[in-house]
Amino acid sequence: MDALDVILLSKYLDGKAPRLTDRRVALAHVYHAACVLCCDVAEVQDRYERLGLKVAGMPTEFDRVAREHVTVVFHATDTTTPDADRLSVAQILAVAQFTGRGIETIRATFTDLGLSVPEPGAFPDFPVSAVTPRDVILLSAHLDGRDPWLSGSPAPVAHVIAAAGYLRRSPRHVMDRLTELGCAVPRLVDPALNVFVDGVDRMFTDLLTDSTNAYVDRPISRAEVLAASFRFRWTPAQIARRMIELGFAVPCASSLSASDPPAGQNR
Repeated sequence: MDALDVILLSKYLDGKAPRLTDRRVALAHVYHAACVLCCDVAEVQDRYERLGLKVAGMPTEFDRVAREHVTVVFHATDTTTPDADRLSVAQILAVAQFTGRGIETIRATFTDLGLSVPEPGAFPDFPVSAVTPRDVILLSAHLDGRDPWLSGSPAPVAHVIAAAGYLRRSPRHVMDRLTELGCAVPRLVDPALNVFVDGVDRMFTDLLTDSTNAYVDRPISRAEVLAASFRFRWTPAQIARRMIELGFAVPCASSLSASDPPAGQNR
């Protein structure tokens, strides 16, 4: 085993932990590794097989154009997950916007590589040139206009609220635009759709990010409310109330007293 094998055995293809935990290697991960290591797909497949791992599907060697598409769609993405071989509308649109190529051309590229792509009807009925830089921000999981991109699941509520604050748009506008782009959106109660999202609200959404800083969908815990209270000097009840107004689930809200001081302050 050499240094390249150590890289291939790492989840993020950087030679570091965490390591692969499944003996089955997703097709997407094989292609991603070929781009990261600037080598042929066949070499990656051969190395995995010699390491005793099984590659899912039948990898296909790609040309320069396909390599470009794969680089854009998988860079900074966890390609070890079971659904990595199923591309989302956001991923296809991102490749189209970055390369200037048509959606059908890009769909054909990934289909030829054995990856699953959304049906043509899932995409917006306007030209790729109509996808703006603001749209690319909406499509990116970190709201930075860069990979990784939204998956095929509904965008998290935190993603919508954070985008509304960043782009100075209402959550309704963000949801409508994501829908126009062919992305799935969460359900928000009517008051939250038109709420004004300010800078503090945007920082509240950081409570709902994972280790990669991508937004996630889950209830907010009591510990998170109390920690936010210390950071923002709001009472726990105020934070819970505002998070609920923004459309988040805060199960501990009923147990927080409106008279409680911000965490870290004495009565």
